[in-house]
Parts: sequence; C-alpha cells; structure tokens
Amino acid sequence: MASPVLHAATRWRDHDPDPETRNELSALIDRWPESEPELSERFCGRLQFGTAGLRGPLGAGTMCMNRALVRQTTAGLGAYLQQEVPGSAEGGVVVGYDGRILSKEMAEDAAGVLAAAGIRVHLIRRTAPTPLVAFGVLHLNASAGIVVTASHNPPQDNGYKVYWGNGAQIIPPHDGGIADSIEAGLQAHGDALTGDASAIGVLSLDEARNAGLLLEPGDELDKAYLDAVHLASPVRDRHNDPMNIVYTPLHGVGRDLLVRAFEDAGFSNLLVVPEQAEPDGQFPTVRFPNPEEPGALDL
Repeated sequence: MASPVLHAATRWRDHDPDPETRNELSALIDRWPESEPELSERFCGRLQFGTAGLRGPLGAGTMCMNRALVRQTTAGLGAYLQQEVPGSAEGGVVVGYDGRILSKEMAEDAAGVLAAAGIRVHLIRRTAPTPLVAFGVLHLNASAGIVVTASHNPPQDNGYKVYWGNGAQIIPPHDGGIADSIEAGLQAHGDALTGDASAIGVLSLDEARNAGLLLEPGDELDKAYLDAVHLASPVRDRHNDPMNIVYTPLHGVGRDLLVRAFEDAGFSNLLVVPEQAEPDGQFPTVRFPNPEEPGALDL
C-alpha cells in the first residue's frame, strides 16, 4: 500500500505552479524512503488560517508558505467575499507586499486569482509597509486588503495577512468563515489536505489590466496616507526642529514613507542607519528583524 505522505507529496508536486518548490519536492520524493521524516513534517497538516492570516517557513508542502498555498488561500478569500460582502467585486481588494523572499511573486499570484474570479484588485506595485495597505482599504473604499509579510519572523519565513473593509485585521467570524471557504475549495479540487492548485484560475497582470480588473495605486495613495498622518499628528510644522532622531527599518520597507512623514512634520535631523536602510529579505545584520530582539538595535 502506498504511503499517504508520499501520495500527498506527489499530488502536491504535480499541481505546484512554482518550478522551484516543485523541484525541491521532486528531489525529496526521489530520495524516498530516506526522506520520509522530512516529507512527513511538510505534510502533517496545513498551515491554519486564523486572525493573523498565515505565517510559516518558506518551502514546498502544505505546512509551508509557498505560491500554491497562497493561490488556494486567495481563492477561498475571494469566494467568501463574494458570498458575504455585497459589491465586493467592484470594491475590490488592496494587495501589498514587503521585501521578503517571494513576497512580490505571492502578491502577484493573489492579484491574479482575485482578478480571475472577477474581483477588482488594487495592487501596489512596489514594496509597501503594512499600514499603507490598511489605509488603502479605507481610502479606496475596498472590501478587503492582503499584505504578504511575516512581520518580525526570521528570514526564512513569510506570511499572508488579511484586512477587512474597516481597515483592521480580520476577527471572528470572518477568520473562521474564510478558513471554511478555503477548505471547501480544497475539497472541490481534490481533498482537504492538498487540493489542486492548478485548478484555480489565475490571470496574468497584463490580462487583468486589459480586463479593467487591475488598478495600480501609486503616488496618489502615498500622498493621501502622508496627509492623513500629518493631520493626525499632535506635532507638526516644527520648522526644521533641530532634534536628532535615529531610525532603522531593520531591512524592512518603512523607510521612504517614514522619512517623508518626519520631513512633513518639520524634523530635519532624521538619521537612518545606513547598513539597515535598504529592504533585504535576508536581513543580513540581524538574527531576527525584531526591535525587541537582543542585538537588533546595536547599529
């Protein structure tokens, strides 16, 4: 009798849209049965969708973050929105991503799945801090938002956060409803463990754009966000305040908007740590990109 783990791994490999994780899995399958412990760990269940969305190590398999999992999750989210939110196809979903490994590719996968389902997508076509996406949901009157990010997790992780139409992270009952919708999609395309990612419709960005389903907010969204920050701040118009302020994005994507926000408020002496200024998914100068982690703020 064939091993259930080997069957799941082979089924996932055969339907995986990403050649890198497909090859990764093929190498493990070819090493069976020596690879049984690792494959068992990758297919002992699925990353569970909850109030924080998804988060886990990058790699092939149902317990990892990968493009197939993102497509399945987005298909479930799209179906839930269309079922629960009137006008969600027109309101659409704001999609953003950070500088982590595969963030851009997974965000574009999410955009393509939503567009194939007839849902308008507002895709921010550059790395964007999470608050900009949350703000964009409200500013663009969208039905939801997706951010591909793992926040302070280690470099080998990535994640998928969902924001509701109120600009806040999802809470019950929506987290459970989306999880149920994801599982229903898996069952419809195979089984509740692996499903069949190849059965999910995906438009290319060009196809979505030509169909009028892809919008790409840029400077206008940045300006609206910065204007809102300026109006909300109790400190503004300081006229070149000489206070010295040091800031590190820890290789994240907050620098550009934060620098502009401080300049708008009149703070002229904002110093950005140069070694950690550029987005870098490898986070080369820290063990974890978390300011609470010992050593993270040494520079």
